[in-house]
Amino acid sequence: MFRDAICRIFIFLIHFWLWIEYIVIKILPSSLIRPQVESACRLDAENKGIVTVADARFYTQVASKSLLGLCESYKKGWIRVIKLEKMFENILRNEVTDNLVVKYKEFLDYLEFDLFRVKMVEPIYDSAKIVIIQIFSCFPLDAEVTALICGSDILVSCALWLSPSDTLDTAQANKMASLALQLRLTRGMRILEIGGGFGSMAKFLADKHGVHVVTTTTLREEVEFAKRNCAGSSVDVRLSDGKNLLEKVEKFDRILAIEVLEHVWRTDYADFFSNISQYLKPEGLFVLQCNGLNDSKMGNVNGFNPGVRFPYLNELITATQGHFVLEELKNIGPHYEKTWQAWASNFAKGRKRFAEMRGEAYCREWEFATALMATLSKLGMIQEVLISYLSNETTFMIGSLTLLVLTVILYKKCFHGSYELTMDCTQLGFENVGRDGFKGLKKRVMINELRKRREAVGGYPNPYPNGWFRILDSAQLLPQESKEVNVLGLNLVAWRGPSGDVFVADAYCPHLGAHLGVSSRVLELPNVNLKMWETREIDDTIYLWYHADGQCPSWYPESGLSNTEKNYKCRSIVSVQIGCLIQYGPGIQHTRANTPTADIKLLISFTPRDFMLVDFTAKIYMSPWVTNMTVKSFADVFVNQLTRDIRVLNRKQYMSKPVLLSEDKTITKFRRWYNQFYSASKDKKIKKNEEELEF
Repeated sequence: MFRDAICRIFIFLIHFWLWIEYIVIKILPSSLIRPQVESACRLDAENKGIVTVADARFYTQVASKSLLGLCESYKKGWIRVIKLEKMFENILRNEVTDNLVVKYKEFLDYLEFDLFRVKMVEPIYDSAKIVIIQIFSCFPLDAEVTALICGSDILVSCALWLSPSDTLDTAQANKMASLALQLRLTRGMRILEIGGGFGSMAKFLADKHGVHVVTTTTLREEVEFAKRNCAGSSVDVRLSDGKNLLEKVEKFDRILAIEVLEHVWRTDYADFFSNISQYLKPEGLFVLQCNGLNDSKMGNVNGFNPGVRFPYLNELITATQGHFVLEELKNIGPHYEKTWQAWASNFAKGRKRFAEMRGEAYCREWEFATALMATLSKLGMIQEVLISYLSNETTFMIGSLTLLVLTVILYKKCFHGSYELTMDCTQLGFENVGRDGFKGLKKRVMINELRKRREAVGGYPNPYPNGWFRILDSAQLLPQESKEVNVLGLNLVAWRGPSGDVFVADAYCPHLGAHLGVSSRVLELPNVNLKMWETREIDDTIYLWYHADGQCPSWYPESGLSNTEKNYKCRSIVSVQIGCLIQYGPGIQHTRANTPTADIKLLISFTPRDFMLVDFTAKIYMSPWVTNMTVKSFADVFVNQLTRDIRVLNRKQYMSKPVLLSEDKTITKFRRWYNQFYSASKDKKIKKNEEELEF
């Protein structure tokens, strides 16, 4: 009480000093005051044609009350302004605030509102009954009237403008979706929202994300409206006194506070964050959205609303120490300019109604305030920050488990993991191309020309065999994502539905021919006649069934990778006809072995892109206890040999009637066996009792 009395005495003395100052200014001749005010307000420069002084009392008012005096002069009609935002921009862009008189005014504001006011015993945010009123007490408390200004969601906070076509309602919906994403919600979580206003954010989180929300506010009018607004949703609306958020401490998975900290005073920040930390679970997340300052040009406080104070970032960092750990900080301040402008536009549409309710002076003060805030946001003098905090208990748990985590990582590094190598091998074997002939052509053009010459020779088997072909790895296709697939001379589109099933169809829309796999995602599939392709997803691989005659699958691939975990995937592109590649490919019959020390499986797939271009994919699977060094060594040997083979295959010519020795009789048998997979070769299928090759 003694400290409170001392502070009140000092505030009285400051007010007394300001009264004396006002009397002195009124006595002084206008020839001394007028030049100073015109210079500070840029009336003799950039604002000369924008501001017109209609009453000489304007100079005395501004000289004695600074910005508040400028507002009162505009409210009373002592000045006429063509464009308020332009006037403020001209004033604030120039260094008039470095003037000694202006700094003296800022110092007095600091003494009254920031030094002595905060030392009162009763915390400021105990009586923070202006949560909805925001900056300048210019928002009405009536929900229906506020909706005329702030949009259908009645959110009196910064919106998020993501597109030039966004309306205020769209931008506020963007903000709610962005906050929900930052909260990292899962169904069934309990959320505490501080300063929930009319309940729109709580309703959005409960309805869209399946969470239970407890939202608090300090105004009975808001509680009554929020209960009606959130009827039928999993939302609990409670009245709070500001200091004690709830009657008793409860634990929540997430806590959200949108533009509440502005009503908490500097010395109460530590208590505010300490209070919140009591309600957050150890693994919880706290998201704070608030206005902030990086500049003191306008002073941290002013006479517009003594109950509002914009924090500095360093004050927040200091106040949260010991309670939270900063996870992410984002400045969305540029969006506030558009938000204030949208509110001002809506206010202008209903100005006649507001003038009847509150009077012309109220409307002019509202216009002054919104224009000033829009300009401050535009110039970055006021920022809107979005901060994510982790519970301090979470970081303690992480620190205590660091040694265990490092041990697990070391173990996984030695005994777990997968490797992937992707190569474009289409130029292997063409190293000497370009030295002779093809003058003036690029190497890629020369290689394509040589490939066409090989195609023109003739004697090749039919382009594509019937069977199952690998088109994608499972990890390459996310839920509700579409991807372009070009295989077997076809243009296809693959997508994964919400259930996780994979679908493949012809890529071109039958409506106007748009490619469905380019810059698209799955929203809805109308009833159109798309050609669908049979698919199977096995061993983290997506397979497509192809048959030249459109017949259904006669067999299905099966999984054979049980008891294996490690894998090394090698993918390359080979310039050769698929029949040649399979005939020349790895001779599995030469590598059979029974090994008691390791279970090694080799999964090889060949998928033609077109007639002379084949995707070759090899996956090497090993037992989980085999070290990574062993997997890597085995794979390196495989890749080394593969690149040597591809160098030959890229320049290989298919011989329909090769010259063979007696020892090469298996080549003929292989070709006869392989021809059964071509539709045009049905009559050449080997008989059931004829000798078959085994692999």
